[in-house]
Amino acid sequence: MSEEKLTRAAIVTGGSRGIGRAVCVALAKQGCNVVVNYCHGAEPAEQTAALCRAEGVQAVTVQADVSTAEGCKALLDAAAEAFGRVDVLVSNAGIAQQKLFTDITPDEWQHMLDVNLTGAFHLCQLALPGMIRRKAGRILTVSSMWGQTGGSC
Repeated sequence: MSEEKLTRAAIVTGGSRGIGRAVCVALAKQGCNVVVNYCHGAEPAEQTAALCRAEGVQAVTVQADVSTAEGCKALLDAAAEAFGRVDVLVSNAGIAQQKLFTDITPDEWQHMLDVNLTGAFHLCQLALPGMIRRKAGRILTVSSMWGQTGGSC
């Protein structure tokens, strides 16, 4: 295994369960140290980190609300403190309103945009300078199938 592979570090937002958990474990299997981000529920995030550690890498959990610029900065700062760099950013955190579109309030709509879109924007802006400086890095954004097909309640 190359030294580069051993030192690669990844952040996965919404990494405590579901698709995020699967991404964390897949990255760990590839030799990446992993930052498991969560907003609510420390226990599932720690379970994900334990699955990653079982693959022989380091993993930390970081509670941060990616719907805010401050939360995104805190997440990137924690990743830099834990691993010194961010080589892979997987912007996976997302929410949906489980109600009819006509029943969604403007505040609920704004919160959904802040988590699903604005958070990804802030994280990319924060992670890119280091990636550009190193001339390497990966950013993946995950979206819901509802973005293509729509959903109904």
